[in-house]
Amino acid sequence: MCVTSLNIIILCTFAKESNGCVMDKKKRAFWIIVVAITLFGCGGEKHQTNSTIQQPDGVFNYEKPVDLSDVMAAYEERMANEESDWMEPEGWTEGMGYELFKDTSFAVSVPQYQDSKQPFLQGAEDFYNSCALMHNLRSNVEMVFRELSTEEDVVKSIREIGVDFLHNKDLRERAQVFKDSLIIVLQKPDEESGEEDNFNNIIAHFTQDIEEHAVQFYTDEEAFVDSLDSVGNLMQKMTEKQFQIYRSSSEDQRVKVMLEQLNQCDNFDQQCSLFLNWANSQESSDEDEWVVMVAERLMRSGKYNPMLFNIWLDWRCLTQGMLGASRDSEIPNQMYNQMRKICYLTCLKRIEAYPQDVLAMNSAAVLAGRVNILRIGRFMFGNDGIIEIHEFMPNRFPEE
Repeated sequence: MCVTSLNIIILCTFAKESNGCVMDKKKRAFWIIVVAITLFGCGGEKHQTNSTIQQPDGVFNYEKPVDLSDVMAAYEERMANEESDWMEPEGWTEGMGYELFKDTSFAVSVPQYQDSKQPFLQGAEDFYNSCALMHNLRSNVEMVFRELSTEEDVVKSIREIGVDFLHNKDLRERAQVFKDSLIIVLQKPDEESGEEDNFNNIIAHFTQDIEEHAVQFYTDEEAFVDSLDSVGNLMQKMTEKQFQIYRSSSEDQRVKVMLEQLNQCDNFDQQCSLFLNWANSQESSDEDEWVVMVAERLMRSGKYNPMLFNIWLDWRCLTQGMLGASRDSEIPNQMYNQMRKICYLTCLKRIEAYPQDVLAMNSAAVLAGRVNILRIGRFMFGNDGIIEIHEFMPNRFPEE
Protein backbone atom coordinates (compact mmCIF):
# COMPACT_ATOMS: atom_id res chain seq x y z
CA MET A 1 0.00 0.00 0.00
CA CYS A 2 1.14 3.56 -0.52
CA VAL A 3 -0.16 7.06 -0.05
CA THR A 4 1.58 9.66 -2.09
CA SER A 5 -0.55 12.66 -1.28
CA LEU A 6 -3.70 13.92 0.29
CA ASN A 7 -6.75 12.89 -1.69
CA ILE A 8 -10.37 12.18 -0.85
CA ILE A 9 -12.61 9.17 -1.06
CA ILE A 10 -16.08 9.96 0.24
CA LEU A 11 -18.15 7.01 1.35
CA CYS A 12 -21.70 7.45 2.54
CA THR A 13 -22.52 6.04 5.94
CA PHE A 14 -25.37 3.60 6.26
CA ALA A 15 -28.82 5.09 6.70
CA LYS A 16 -29.21 3.35 10.03
CA GLU A 17 -27.05 2.94 13.09
CA SER A 18 -26.06 -0.55 14.13
CA ASN A 19 -28.80 -0.58 16.75
CA GLY A 20 -31.42 -0.02 14.07
CA CYS A 21 -32.30 3.53 15.05
CA VAL A 22 -32.76 5.89 12.12
CA MET A 23 -30.18 8.66 12.14
CA ASP A 24 -31.12 12.32 12.15
CA LYS A 25 -30.08 14.65 9.34
CA LYS A 26 -26.76 15.53 10.91
CA LYS A 27 -25.79 11.90 11.33
CA ARG A 28 -26.84 11.03 7.79
CA ALA A 29 -24.67 13.89 6.61
CA PHE A 30 -21.67 12.70 8.58
CA TRP A 31 -19.98 10.93 5.71
CA ILE A 32 -16.69 9.20 5.86
CA ILE A 33 -13.79 11.32 4.72
CA VAL A 34 -10.83 9.07 4.11
CA VAL A 35 -7.40 10.40 3.32
CA ALA A 36 -7.01 7.75 0.72
CA ILE A 37 -4.39 5.50 -0.73
CA THR A 38 -3.83 7.08 -4.13
CA LEU A 39 -1.20 7.38 -6.79
CA PHE A 40 -1.73 11.03 -7.55
CA GLY A 41 0.29 13.99 -6.34
CA CYS A 42 -1.33 17.22 -5.24
CA GLY A 43 -0.66 20.91 -5.43
CA GLY A 44 0.49 22.96 -8.37
CA GLU A 45 3.77 23.10 -10.21
CA LYS A 46 5.16 25.66 -7.74
CA HIS A 47 5.08 22.97 -5.02
CA GLN A 48 6.67 20.22 -7.10
CA THR A 49 9.99 18.63 -6.24
CA ASN A 50 12.48 17.19 -8.71
CA SER A 51 12.99 13.97 -6.77
CA THR A 52 13.97 10.90 -8.71
CA ILE A 53 12.87 7.32 -8.14
CA GLN A 54 15.71 5.47 -6.45
CA GLN A 55 16.44 1.79 -6.84
CA PRO A 56 15.46 -0.57 -4.00
CA ASP A 57 19.04 -1.08 -2.80
CA GLY A 58 19.29 2.64 -2.03
CA VAL A 59 16.31 3.00 0.29
CA PHE A 60 17.61 1.25 3.41
CA ASN A 61 19.79 2.67 6.18
CA TYR A 62 20.96 -0.74 7.42
CA GLU A 63 21.13 0.59 10.97
CA LYS A 64 21.87 -1.58 13.96
CA PRO A 65 18.90 -3.71 15.05
CA VAL A 66 16.74 -2.77 18.01
CA ASP A 67 17.48 -4.71 21.20
CA LEU A 68 14.33 -6.71 21.97
CA SER A 69 15.71 -8.55 24.98
CA ASP A 70 13.19 -6.84 27.29
CA VAL A 71 10.32 -8.18 25.18
CA MET A 72 11.85 -11.65 25.25
CA ALA A 73 12.24 -11.41 29.05
CA ALA A 74 8.63 -10.30 29.43
CA TYR A 75 7.49 -13.27 27.36
CA GLU A 76 9.60 -15.74 29.35
CA GLU A 77 8.27 -14.34 32.63
CA ARG A 78 4.71 -14.55 31.43
CA MET A 79 5.12 -18.15 30.31
CA ALA A 80 6.92 -19.13 33.54
CA ASN A 81 4.08 -17.72 35.62
CA GLU A 82 1.52 -19.30 33.30
CA GLU A 83 -0.26 -15.98 33.03
CA SER A 84 -3.16 -15.85 30.61
CA ASP A 85 -4.69 -12.51 31.55
CA TRP A 86 -4.92 -9.85 28.87
CA MET A 87 -1.94 -7.47 28.79
CA GLU A 88 -2.81 -3.79 28.49
CA PRO A 89 -1.21 -1.98 25.55
CA GLU A 90 1.73 0.13 26.67
CA GLY A 91 0.81 3.79 27.14
CA TRP A 92 -2.90 3.11 27.47
CA THR A 93 -4.86 3.97 30.61
CA GLU A 94 -8.51 3.21 31.11
CA GLY A 95 -10.77 6.01 29.91
CA MET A 96 -8.27 7.77 27.64
CA GLY A 97 -10.11 6.48 24.57
CA TYR A 98 -13.07 8.70 25.41
CA GLU A 99 -11.13 11.93 25.84
CA LEU A 100 -11.64 14.87 23.50
CA PHE A 101 -8.82 16.68 21.75
CA LYS A 102 -8.72 20.02 23.57
CA ASP A 103 -5.39 21.64 22.67
CA THR A 104 -2.62 21.57 20.08
CA SER A 105 -0.35 19.13 21.88
CA PHE A 106 -0.87 16.87 18.85
CA ALA A 107 1.16 19.26 16.67
CA VAL A 108 4.73 18.79 15.52
CA SER A 109 7.30 21.56 15.76
CA VAL A 110 10.22 21.45 13.33
CA PRO A 111 11.44 25.06 13.00
CA GLN A 112 14.76 23.79 11.65
CA TYR A 113 13.05 22.93 8.37
CA GLN A 114 11.09 26.14 7.75
CA ASP A 115 13.88 27.63 5.62
CA SER A 116 14.90 24.36 4.04
CA LYS A 117 15.54 24.27 0.33
CA GLN A 118 13.88 20.85 0.24
CA PRO A 119 10.18 21.63 -0.52
CA PHE A 120 8.72 18.71 1.41
CA LEU A 121 10.70 19.57 4.53
CA GLN A 122 9.87 23.25 4.21
CA GLY A 123 6.15 22.51 4.34
CA ALA A 124 6.35 19.47 6.62
CA GLU A 125 5.15 21.19 9.79
CA ASP A 126 2.06 22.84 8.30
CA PHE A 127 1.19 19.74 6.30
CA TYR A 128 1.22 17.47 9.33
CA ASN A 129 -0.49 19.93 11.64
CA SER A 130 -3.29 20.86 9.26
CA CYS A 131 -4.00 17.17 8.65
CA ALA A 132 -3.94 16.50 12.40
CA LEU A 133 -6.36 19.35 13.05
CA MET A 134 -8.79 17.92 10.52
CA HIS A 135 -8.49 14.35 11.83
CA ASN A 136 -8.82 15.29 15.49
CA LEU A 137 -11.77 17.65 15.22
CA ARG A 138 -13.55 15.00 13.19
CA SER A 139 -12.94 12.53 16.03
CA ASN A 140 -14.39 15.03 18.50
CA VAL A 141 -17.53 15.43 16.42
CA GLU A 142 -17.98 11.66 16.26
CA MET A 143 -18.25 11.65 20.05
CA VAL A 144 -21.47 13.66 19.83
CA PHE A 145 -23.03 11.29 17.33
CA ARG A 146 -22.28 8.28 19.53
CA GLU A 147 -23.54 10.18 22.59
CA LEU A 148 -20.17 9.74 24.27
CA SER A 149 -19.85 13.48 24.81
CA THR A 150 -22.19 16.45 24.81
CA GLU A 151 -22.55 18.92 22.01
CA GLU A 152 -21.56 21.70 24.41
CA ASP A 153 -18.31 19.98 25.39
CA VAL A 154 -17.37 19.25 21.79
CA VAL A 155 -18.08 22.81 20.69
CA LYS A 156 -15.95 24.04 23.58
CA SER A 157 -13.11 21.73 22.59
CA ILE A 158 -13.19 22.97 18.99
CA ARG A 159 -13.03 26.57 20.18
CA GLU A 160 -10.16 25.84 22.55
CA ILE A 161 -7.96 24.43 19.78
CA GLY A 162 -6.37 27.44 18.13
CA VAL A 163 -4.90 27.70 14.65
CA ASP A 164 -1.90 29.93 15.38
CA PHE A 165 0.41 26.91 15.16
CA LEU A 166 -0.06 27.01 11.36
CA HIS A 167 2.54 29.29 9.75
CA ASN A 168 0.95 29.83 6.35
CA LYS A 169 -1.48 32.72 6.67
CA ASP A 170 -3.89 31.44 4.02
CA LEU A 171 -3.97 27.94 5.48
CA ARG A 172 -4.44 29.38 8.96
CA GLU A 173 -7.43 31.41 7.83
CA ARG A 174 -8.99 28.40 6.12
CA ALA A 175 -8.45 26.31 9.25
CA GLN A 176 -10.39 28.91 11.23
CA VAL A 177 -13.22 28.71 8.69
CA PHE A 178 -13.15 24.93 9.06
CA LYS A 179 -13.51 25.20 12.84
CA ASP A 180 -16.24 27.82 12.66
CA SER A 181 -18.18 25.77 10.13
CA LEU A 182 -18.12 22.68 12.35
CA ILE A 183 -19.48 24.68 15.25
CA ILE A 184 -22.26 26.26 13.17
CA VAL A 185 -23.51 22.89 11.93
CA LEU A 186 -23.25 21.29 15.37
CA GLN A 187 -25.30 24.05 16.96
CA LYS A 188 -27.93 24.32 14.25
CA PRO A 189 -31.24 22.66 15.24
CA ASP A 190 -31.88 19.54 13.21
CA GLU A 191 -35.15 20.86 11.85
CA GLU A 192 -33.25 23.81 10.37
CA SER A 193 -30.49 21.72 8.80
CA GLY A 194 -30.41 21.49 5.04
CA GLU A 195 -28.44 19.40 2.59
CA GLU A 196 -25.67 22.01 2.61
CA ASP A 197 -25.26 21.60 6.37
CA ASN A 198 -23.21 18.44 6.39
CA PHE A 199 -19.78 17.54 7.62
CA ASN A 200 -18.94 15.95 4.29
CA ASN A 201 -18.77 19.37 2.65
CA ILE A 202 -16.90 20.96 5.54
CA ILE A 203 -14.17 18.31 5.71
CA ALA A 204 -13.91 18.02 1.92
CA HIS A 205 -13.39 21.77 1.60
CA PHE A 206 -10.67 21.85 4.22
CA THR A 207 -8.98 18.83 2.64
CA GLN A 208 -8.85 20.74 -0.63
CA ASP A 209 -7.33 23.65 1.24
CA ILE A 210 -4.58 21.38 2.55
CA GLU A 211 -4.02 19.89 -0.90
CA GLU A 212 -3.41 23.34 -2.35
CA HIS A 213 -0.45 23.77 -0.01
CA ALA A 214 0.92 20.23 -0.28
CA VAL A 215 3.95 19.06 -2.22
CA GLN A 216 3.91 16.86 -5.28
CA PHE A 217 7.06 14.86 -4.75
CA TYR A 218 7.25 12.75 -7.88
CA THR A 219 6.32 13.21 -11.52
CA ASP A 220 6.67 9.75 -13.08
CA GLU A 221 3.77 7.70 -11.70
CA GLU A 222 4.72 4.45 -13.42
CA ALA A 223 8.29 4.58 -12.15
CA PHE A 224 7.05 5.43 -8.67
CA VAL A 225 4.68 2.45 -8.56
CA ASP A 226 7.39 0.14 -9.86
CA SER A 227 9.73 1.38 -7.16
CA LEU A 228 7.15 0.79 -4.44
CA ASP A 229 6.46 -2.72 -5.72
CA SER A 230 10.16 -3.51 -5.86
CA VAL A 231 10.75 -2.35 -2.31
CA GLY A 232 7.68 -4.20 -1.04
CA ASN A 233 8.82 -7.42 -2.70
CA LEU A 234 12.34 -6.97 -1.40
CA MET A 235 11.06 -6.39 2.13
CA GLN A 236 8.96 -9.54 1.98
CA LYS A 237 11.77 -11.73 0.67
CA MET A 238 14.47 -10.27 2.91
CA THR A 239 13.58 -12.57 5.81
CA GLU A 240 11.79 -15.47 4.15
CA LYS A 241 14.11 -18.01 5.78
CA GLN A 242 13.54 -16.68 9.31
CA PHE A 243 9.83 -16.43 8.71
CA GLN A 244 9.60 -20.05 7.62
CA ILE A 245 11.43 -21.12 10.78
CA TYR A 246 8.68 -19.40 12.74
CA ARG A 247 5.89 -20.94 10.70
CA SER A 248 7.27 -24.44 11.05
CA SER A 249 7.57 -24.15 14.83
CA SER A 250 5.03 -25.73 17.16
CA GLU A 251 2.21 -23.47 18.22
CA ASP A 252 3.38 -23.20 21.83
CA GLN A 253 6.89 -22.19 20.71
CA ARG A 254 6.10 -19.82 17.84
CA VAL A 255 6.21 -16.52 19.75
CA LYS A 256 9.48 -17.45 21.43
CA VAL A 257 10.99 -18.45 18.09
CA MET A 258 9.84 -15.23 16.44
CA LEU A 259 11.22 -13.03 19.20
CA GLU A 260 14.54 -14.84 18.99
CA GLN A 261 14.64 -14.48 15.22
CA LEU A 262 13.82 -10.77 15.46
CA ASN A 263 16.52 -10.18 18.04
CA GLN A 264 19.09 -11.99 15.90
CA CYS A 265 18.49 -9.90 12.77
CA ASP A 266 21.59 -8.27 11.28
CA ASN A 267 20.01 -4.82 11.00
CA PHE A 268 16.87 -2.78 11.57
CA ASP A 269 15.59 -3.27 8.02
CA GLN A 270 15.64 -7.02 8.47
CA GLN A 271 13.71 -6.60 11.71
CA CYS A 272 11.06 -4.53 9.92
CA SER A 273 10.84 -7.12 7.15
CA LEU A 274 10.40 -10.00 9.57
CA PHE A 275 7.95 -8.04 11.69
CA LEU A 276 5.73 -7.25 8.69
CA ASN A 277 5.79 -10.88 7.55
CA TRP A 278 4.85 -11.94 11.07
CA ALA A 279 2.05 -9.43 11.54
CA ASN A 280 0.55 -10.30 8.16
CA SER A 281 0.34 -14.05 8.79
CA GLN A 282 -2.48 -16.32 9.81
CA GLU A 283 -0.33 -17.76 12.60
CA SER A 284 0.06 -14.40 14.37
CA SER A 285 -3.66 -13.79 14.85
CA ASP A 286 -3.45 -15.13 18.42
CA GLU A 287 -0.21 -13.28 19.19
CA ASP A 288 -1.33 -9.67 18.89
CA GLU A 289 -0.06 -8.49 22.27
CA TRP A 290 3.48 -9.49 21.29
CA VAL A 291 3.17 -8.13 17.75
CA VAL A 292 2.04 -4.82 19.25
CA MET A 293 4.87 -4.76 21.79
CA VAL A 294 7.54 -5.39 19.14
CA ALA A 295 6.06 -2.73 16.85
CA GLU A 296 6.18 -0.22 19.67
CA ARG A 297 9.90 -0.92 20.22
CA LEU A 298 10.67 -0.59 16.51
CA MET A 299 8.88 2.74 16.16
CA ARG A 300 10.24 4.29 19.36
CA SER A 301 13.79 3.49 18.29
CA GLY A 302 13.81 6.46 15.93
CA LYS A 303 15.28 4.27 13.20
CA TYR A 304 13.99 4.56 9.63
CA ASN A 305 12.63 2.03 7.18
CA PRO A 306 10.62 2.84 4.01
CA MET A 307 7.72 0.77 5.40
CA LEU A 308 7.67 2.53 8.78
CA PHE A 309 4.17 3.80 8.02
CA ASN A 310 3.03 0.18 7.57
CA ILE A 311 4.39 -0.77 10.98
CA TRP A 312 2.48 2.13 12.54
CA LEU A 313 -0.76 1.15 10.79
CA ASP A 314 -0.40 -2.48 11.88
CA TRP A 315 0.35 -1.45 15.46
CA ARG A 316 -2.59 0.94 15.60
CA CYS A 317 -5.29 -1.38 14.28
CA LEU A 318 -4.07 -4.37 16.28
CA THR A 319 -3.98 -2.28 19.45
CA GLN A 320 -7.52 -1.16 18.70
CA GLY A 321 -8.54 -4.76 18.19
CA MET A 322 -7.29 -5.46 21.71
CA LEU A 323 -9.27 -2.53 23.12
CA GLY A 324 -12.54 -3.24 21.33
CA ALA A 325 -14.30 -3.39 17.98
CA SER A 326 -17.49 -1.52 18.91
CA ARG A 327 -18.29 1.97 17.73
CA ASP A 328 -18.48 2.86 21.41
CA SER A 329 -15.24 1.16 22.48
CA GLU A 330 -12.33 3.15 23.74
CA ILE A 331 -10.43 4.53 20.75
CA PRO A 332 -7.30 6.28 22.07
CA ASN A 333 -6.48 8.27 18.96
CA GLN A 334 -4.39 10.58 21.16
CA MET A 335 -2.07 7.67 21.94
CA TYR A 336 -2.02 6.51 18.34
CA ASN A 337 -1.17 10.00 17.16
CA GLN A 338 1.73 10.38 19.58
CA MET A 339 3.31 7.38 17.87
CA ARG A 340 2.31 8.79 14.49
CA LYS A 341 4.29 11.91 15.38
CA ILE A 342 7.38 9.90 16.38
CA CYS A 343 7.34 8.04 13.05
CA TYR A 344 6.75 11.23 11.06
CA LEU A 345 9.75 12.92 12.64
CA THR A 346 11.85 9.84 11.87
CA CYS A 347 10.88 10.14 8.20
CA LEU A 348 11.78 13.83 8.16
CA LYS A 349 15.27 13.04 9.45
CA ARG A 350 15.69 10.56 6.61
CA ILE A 351 14.56 13.18 4.07
CA GLU A 352 16.98 15.69 5.60
CA ALA A 353 19.84 13.23 5.08
CA TYR A 354 18.59 12.09 1.64
CA PRO A 355 16.62 14.99 0.08
CA GLN A 356 15.74 12.98 -3.05
CA ASP A 357 14.25 10.00 -1.18
CA VAL A 358 10.75 9.80 -2.64
CA LEU A 359 9.84 6.72 -0.60
CA ALA A 360 10.65 8.54 2.64
CA MET A 361 8.39 11.37 1.53
CA ASN A 362 5.71 8.83 0.69
CA SER A 363 5.98 7.29 4.16
CA ALA A 364 5.72 10.71 5.78
CA ALA A 365 2.69 11.57 3.64
CA VAL A 366 0.92 8.37 4.68
CA LEU A 367 1.60 9.06 8.34
CA ALA A 368 0.30 12.62 8.19
CA GLY A 369 -2.63 11.94 5.91
CA ARG A 370 -4.17 8.80 7.35
CA VAL A 371 -7.40 9.54 9.21
CA ASN A 372 -7.84 8.65 12.87
CA ILE A 373 -9.59 5.36 13.59
CA LEU A 374 -13.22 6.19 12.92
CA ARG A 375 -16.18 5.28 15.09
CA ILE A 376 -18.65 5.87 12.28
CA GLY A 377 -16.76 4.46 9.34
CA ARG A 378 -16.86 1.71 6.77
CA PHE A 379 -17.88 -1.03 9.20
CA MET A 380 -21.60 -0.94 9.93
CA PHE A 381 -21.32 -2.84 13.21
CA GLY A 382 -18.13 -1.42 14.70
CA ASN A 383 -15.21 0.96 14.44
CA ASP A 384 -12.77 1.02 11.54
CA GLY A 385 -10.00 -0.76 13.43
CA ILE A 386 -11.46 -4.09 12.32
CA ILE A 387 -11.61 -2.98 8.70
CA GLU A 388 -7.98 -1.90 8.87
CA ILE A 389 -6.83 -5.28 10.15
CA HIS A 390 -8.39 -6.89 7.06
CA GLU A 391 -7.03 -4.12 4.85
CA PHE A 392 -3.40 -4.12 6.01
CA MET A 393 -2.98 -7.78 7.04
CA PRO A 394 -4.96 -9.78 4.47
CA ASN A 395 -2.87 -12.93 4.92
CA ARG A 396 -4.51 -13.38 8.30
CA PHE A 397 -7.71 -14.24 6.45
CA PRO A 398 -6.66 -16.59 3.63
CA GLU A 399 -10.11 -18.05 3.03
CA GLU A 400 -11.91 -14.74 2.62
